[in-house]
Amino acid sequence: MNKVVIVGGGFAGVKCAKVLGASKKVNVTLFNPVNHMVFTPLLADVAGSSLNPRAITAPLRQMLKNVHCRSERVLEVDPEARELTYQRYDGSIGRTGFDELVIAVGNRVDLGRVPGMVTNALPLKSIGDAIAMRQRVMERLEQADACEDSDRRRWLTSFVVIGGGFSGVEVAGEINDLAQHALKYYDNILPDDIQVTLIHSREQILPEVNSRLRDFAIARMKKHGVKFVLQARASVVTRRGVELNSGEMIEGGTVVCTIGNTATDLVQRLAVETEGGRVVTDPDMQVKGHPGLWAVGDCAWVPNQHDGKTAPPTAQFAERQGRQAAQNILRKVAGSATRPFSFKPVGVAAGIGGRRGVAELLGVRVAGFPAFWLWRSAFLVKLPSFLQKIKVGFDWAFELVFPREISAFNGAGTQPVSRSFFAAGETIIDSHSAGRTLYAVEKGECEIIQPGDKSGEDRVLAVVGGGELIGSHTLNSFGKENVALRARTNIEAISLAGDFMQRMSATLKPVETLLRRAMLTHQPFWESAPEALSLLENATCADLMRDPPARSFERTSRVLEAFDGLRQSGQDLALVRDDAELVGLVTRTDLIAGLEHGTGATVEQVMSRQPAVVASGENCVIAANMMRDRGFKWLPVVDTREQRRVVGVLYADDVLAYVLSKMSLSPASA
Repeated sequence: MNKVVIVGGGFAGVKCAKVLGASKKVNVTLFNPVNHMVFTPLLADVAGSSLNPRAITAPLRQMLKNVHCRSERVLEVDPEARELTYQRYDGSIGRTGFDELVIAVGNRVDLGRVPGMVTNALPLKSIGDAIAMRQRVMERLEQADACEDSDRRRWLTSFVVIGGGFSGVEVAGEINDLAQHALKYYDNILPDDIQVTLIHSREQILPEVNSRLRDFAIARMKKHGVKFVLQARASVVTRRGVELNSGEMIEGGTVVCTIGNTATDLVQRLAVETEGGRVVTDPDMQVKGHPGLWAVGDCAWVPNQHDGKTAPPTAQFAERQGRQAAQNILRKVAGSATRPFSFKPVGVAAGIGGRRGVAELLGVRVAGFPAFWLWRSAFLVKLPSFLQKIKVGFDWAFELVFPREISAFNGAGTQPVSRSFFAAGETIIDSHSAGRTLYAVEKGECEIIQPGDKSGEDRVLAVVGGGELIGSHTLNSFGKENVALRARTNIEAISLAGDFMQRMSATLKPVETLLRRAMLTHQPFWESAPEALSLLENATCADLMRDPPARSFERTSRVLEAFDGLRQSGQDLALVRDDAELVGLVTRTDLIAGLEHGTGATVEQVMSRQPAVVASGENCVIAANMMRDRGFKWLPVVDTREQRRVVGVLYADDVLAYVLSKMSLSPASA
């Protein structure tokens, strides 16, 4: 009996397995990382607390007869050897052969397209995403109810959704419904505090439906309080909200992303032709150039014979592809000719909140409550098991009679280490909100500032760069009540929970030493001499800098020649420039180590990239802090931090000598 392996337990994979299992003519195995199927079109309903999470999942083993289900992750496929590699339950690697292989792995979320989206936006792709989103909404309402600051309260109850397709519209409507329905239980939140904003790059939302239905959807959602920002793209996502390509900031305490899908790791590793991250197939859904290898669902680029177009990645197309692929496999096993995929869609439908929807079924356009009823009824019919139909039907009936569940469960485990992103100009912590979290800066620079009043400018006290450990101790070391830590450039950092670091330091002495050094290193040496602070604040780096060193190198300079040049000049290190721009620093030690790469090694291979610098117009407090914190004896001075053209060098000894001379002290007496 032929062995058919299906990878993926979504609409396409499950339908294919059902048809093949019912035939009893082939041996069917289905691989899926979890033991259930998720009815993804209803994820927004879970996020809006109008459906129980269990009602949109179906156990694969109960649903699929005559199918061997395995909850193991497939890693690679070798079409030539007719073999796939998977990870066993214990982490070891297993292999199994196949006669026919169906790839139905869907796609995955790619939040990396917009800076800050990975750390500051919530996706909606899995049941876990939907639960986390509902949890976030309820947490924000709880926080807002306890918040006395009206501006902060409005930020907490503002929700921003990126993407105006089906998922974006549905989740915006559901979040708005949940927040509006919960208002009566929160005495301190006003109706005007709730704001849901949907951002879409096109002129209209829901591009798949008729223009009249789109207009109805927008009008109805606006009536219920949803705001639309159209023909705009997100350029960066911060903790404040979403910055658009126009520079406008849409503030919100919760950002939801429904855009940015990409190919799964398995598809990316397949040596087959792809289009837009989807596997290109022949008309019968066999992978182009690989007979016996089939691709269906969202991961497949399948031509539709009905209209000559490529089938869109939707549930109804995925389900029909799974059915027809199974039928083609049975035809092939029987020695018959396969048939091209052909399907005329029944229609489209979407919920828009407020128990309203828009739908176009069999050419008939419907809007309002009838469309909402048709939309949900169509999904109810398509649910893969009778038990699912009963569970979902009861959930919907329950919602029509009883209020939505507003309990805020936190099922997430403790995550002491996570990633953070801060946009340039964003406040990381201030003296009023400083917690116990520590941040290890990976990329970028931040600055310690003393905010000015409404008419004055902020005063920069110090600049902190990559490799530094920052937190409330960084602010406390300045001994001032009103100080803040602000991103000078875009910052990528690792967040470390304070209690976690304490537990670590109790076990690892080097960590304790690192923490102690981080907490003490920012104590300014002039705290006991306010006159010195005033002198350094009023002196710029340009006032005290020397001419740049005569010896510098290009990226392409040979290591051997550079070492000889440093030896002859008596310098310990030199600048590396690209034209006039500073791109690195190189020391004698670096050059000696570089000789291991051979005499042809270049300076670029061993230099320290993007070295710390000060701008000529910056005051000497910033420079003194940088040299003290990093143990530098001197710093390159550039015209601006953006251009990085070297104009001089500032030495720590010169800064100290300047202060002592102005304070009428000689170096000898000091």
